[in-house]
Amino acid sequence: MGRSSWTVSALALVLACHPAPRDSPATSAPPDAAGPPPIDPGAEAPVAHPNRGRLALGLDFSCALDPRGAVWCWGGNDHGQLGDGSEVPSPRPLRIAGLPRVQAIAAGDQHACALAEDGGVWCWGHNHDSQLGDGTDLDRRTPVKVQGIAPATLLVASAGYACARTADEFLCWGAAPALGRSWWGRHWKFTPQPPAPVARIGAPDLACASDAQTCVLLGDHLSCWGLDPHDSFQPDRFAGFGGAVALACGFERVCGLWRDGTSACVGDLRDFRERPKPLAPSATPTWRVWPVPRRVRDPEPIAELPKARDLVDHGWQAAAIDPAGAPWSPDLYSRVATRAPERLGTGAVALALGPRHQCLLDGTGAVLCRGYDDTGQLGSGASPLALVPERIDAAQGLTGLSSGPGYVCGVRDGEVWCWGDLKLRDTDKPAPSLTSQGPGVAVYVGREGLCILAATGAVTCRYHTLAPAKPLRHVDPESGCGLRVDGVLECEEQRLDARSFDRGEAAAVPPIATDILETTSTRWADIHCGRRRSGRISCVKAEPMVVRSGDVVIDRRGRDVPLHDAVQLIRNGAIVPPDSPLFASGPDQDIACAVRRTGEVACWTLDGEFELRARPIAGLRDVVAVSDGGKHACARLRDGTVRCWGENSCGQLGDGTVVARPLPGVVVPVRDVEELSAGRCHTCARTRAGEVWCWGRHEARTAPPRWREEFTPVVGLPAP
Repeated sequence: MGRSSWTVSALALVLACHPAPRDSPATSAPPDAAGPPPIDPGAEAPVAHPNRGRLALGLDFSCALDPRGAVWCWGGNDHGQLGDGSEVPSPRPLRIAGLPRVQAIAAGDQHACALAEDGGVWCWGHNHDSQLGDGTDLDRRTPVKVQGIAPATLLVASAGYACARTADEFLCWGAAPALGRSWWGRHWKFTPQPPAPVARIGAPDLACASDAQTCVLLGDHLSCWGLDPHDSFQPDRFAGFGGAVALACGFERVCGLWRDGTSACVGDLRDFRERPKPLAPSATPTWRVWPVPRRVRDPEPIAELPKARDLVDHGWQAAAIDPAGAPWSPDLYSRVATRAPERLGTGAVALALGPRHQCLLDGTGAVLCRGYDDTGQLGSGASPLALVPERIDAAQGLTGLSSGPGYVCGVRDGEVWCWGDLKLRDTDKPAPSLTSQGPGVAVYVGREGLCILAATGAVTCRYHTLAPAKPLRHVDPESGCGLRVDGVLECEEQRLDARSFDRGEAAAVPPIATDILETTSTRWADIHCGRRRSGRISCVKAEPMVVRSGDVVIDRRGRDVPLHDAVQLIRNGAIVPPDSPLFASGPDQDIACAVRRTGEVACWTLDGEFELRARPIAGLRDVVAVSDGGKHACARLRDGTVRCWGENSCGQLGDGTVVARPLPGVVVPVRDVEELSAGRCHTCARTRAGEVWCWGRHEARTAPPRWREEFTPVVGLPAP
């Protein structure tokens, strides 16, 4: 096996985690027949060369089997899934000690298993569902041997389970759909059980596993458990898979690969059919894409999918590797990870990103959006998604564009207009077109809802209303607090002024003005921090915290963070790396950060001890502003470049990979950036010239996507 084998493994790893960014012309297409063609014994050499357990793809880690039977793993290690005895992640492959010579490997989300040459099965990592087969539900940082099975000859694994074939039966353990324990309908927890044989199966020829289903091939027939979520205890049977040399399980489908390189699938196939639909009576028809599910029982080739040398699967998705080593995704409805920046538009003056949609406001006052439209966030209700930015005619002239999880809002002529799923009330339904939210001069959008500022100065949020005595400079939609122009912080049941921030005392009546320019609060609004005009940051507790002699005493201890040059105040979501000392009490604690005049970023915890120690984020210099996407963050630097860090499963870091980076990585190839916005799984930047560039996951494709970029072998693996 040459060097290209490891290259294909790296490709398969990326695609199995997330589909590819760009369509490329198909090199060859399968025949139009409803099933795979018959195999001619005298035909050319077979195209298909299945991997046969040499690569295992986890949720956030990967393992590879070298030619000498040793197992190497790299990536995340929260539950010991790297098998090295620790929980420390590693970007480089680590050899797992204590295993006999291995012939095949398999992986679930955060656990892995190895099939030894003597037939023994060893597992390690996450064990919440007893997927390690050791009779416990305790995580294991090093391999443990699965108990109660005879020597095995085949191994598969997925989210919370694993299965093995012995000489005369097929056994599973953990949350296996084949045992009726699938997450589709099971309880969150069950008593650890030993490996159990799947009834009336015997020893199958092939098997595959995904989060939702387990499938086995017996002669010409394929049996799957979990493919129908409403009847996961009974197998769904399909004919026409005779002669298949590999199987791959996806979410609602299973695919087979034949010797000649053709592949075909059964289950729920979703075709994307393009239909023209005008956005308005006078508008030019705009092409939209509609996913149309079809239940297929006879193996059917995927249109435009080339011949394959192998199939790979993981969790929800499956992919095919063509003879040239390029991966293609047969899951046509999958979202696309654009790992390199892609130009969204020009002439933009503002951006608004949601988890699965992107909008921009251009210099003419036009609003253009693209992405998913499942909650009406594209403003037309025409289709489930838009592949390119589309103009929303009814939104012309909006200012102050803001985007929430599934909606977009703006202001026009003293009135607030929104579209999508606002969730202002439990009875609200998504609005696919612009809907007035009443008078307002500004709208502030957050994860839990929005706040509308009226011309009178009153603020209406989802659960309360503020009526400040003076105009507000800003409103925090998360805490519902508003900062007045005189620096006084108004909350639903609190008011903090100069006495509060300076001495930790209750606000005076009337309140005393402060030099606070911006604030951030904990999620429960019990601790507030304010950035002063001088760059100093003061924090104060705003709730009764100390009980003395049975009486509640208000202890609003005001303290300064040891910073004196802050220029931006941020509530942390992903700015702090998970291994930072700031997370010593757990990742759910509240953290605040500030960008300093020096260009550094420093963060501190907002906990019950109220110990404000600012720690710098390593690797960040010359920062002007930071945007936090919740799972990843990006910084705009003084030279107009961008650096990102955090989760990267969607390519949202823009470094050309899907590898997570706990610290700021390489510079994103976009220059002269003036505005930066990080979403849940994507990032966009606006340049001074008005160009908008985006990267990460945001849309879907109409045909099996293929990676455009070239890959290099995984660094640190021994030569094949």
